[in-house]
Amino acid sequence: MSQPFLEGMDPAEAALRSRVGVILVRPALQVNVGAAARATANMGLYGLTIVGAADVVGAEAIRVSKHAAPILESPLLRHASTLRDALGGEQRRPLALAFTSRSGSADRPHPIPVHEAARRAHASLVAGTALGVALVFGPEGDGLKNEEVALCDWIVTVPTPSAYSSLNLAQAVMVAAYEMNMAFLESAGTEPMSAQTQTRRLIAELVHLAEDVGFVAPGDPLKMRPRLERIMAGIADEESGVKTMHGLISQIRRNLRDGGILLKKKYSMQQERGRAKMHAGKGDTA
Repeated sequence: MSQPFLEGMDPAEAALRSRVGVILVRPALQVNVGAAARATANMGLYGLTIVGAADVVGAEAIRVSKHAAPILESPLLRHASTLRDALGGEQRRPLALAFTSRSGSADRPHPIPVHEAARRAHASLVAGTALGVALVFGPEGDGLKNEEVALCDWIVTVPTPSAYSSLNLAQAVMVAAYEMNMAFLESAGTEPMSAQTQTRRLIAELVHLAEDVGFVAPGDPLKMRPRLERIMAGIADEESGVKTMHGLISQIRRNLRDGGILLKKKYSMQQERGRAKMHAGKGDTA
């Protein structure tokens, strides 16, 4: 089923938008589910996944969603028992953004502001290093659990000037969806990125990865960023080089998240074929 709110768009843009969705983990209130569906439709994203709360899509949710009610119907609405199930298998897994108001610590990466995260996620979609994007939100009461945050690739926050930084669930979904929409609108009709712009984005990705693994401290007190810029300026000087480095960074993030080495599918298949040939050769000499 096509997404009715993407009709009339440029086909290429609609195809990319259809790979961006919202995941609500254990939402408690139908009013928030309905408002989240409306935000999803308003901002031109694809659909909604509800984790562990199948009974929150009812008359109240449909009433609040207004004309976005199709988002609350299959197949634009999906249900999953756990966040791991909602994100799917490794080969089709989207780039998952965990939204939280909690600050970072020594044990978890510092959050990325939503404005920056949306544009980085959009760039990953365009570059082909992300199969999709999932905007992941926890329940109204206490947000995502630590183990759920750990399943996601990035931790994202909505910056506020107040110490009271916890947003209503539906408000947070609207802010995130708006920023994703703006990332699409800003790129619409623009010329392909120059090699210099692509290199700057690659450097930003590399610096965030270095922060996540503790190589660069938040705020860069040791001035590692200029060093990385000098190094990358001599390496990422062509489009294929930039894509290769983005792919490397994405693979490193997946392995860090999953706690082990996961070979890309094509290499795994090559390795299996190599083992089969080796066993076949041994059989011939026996």
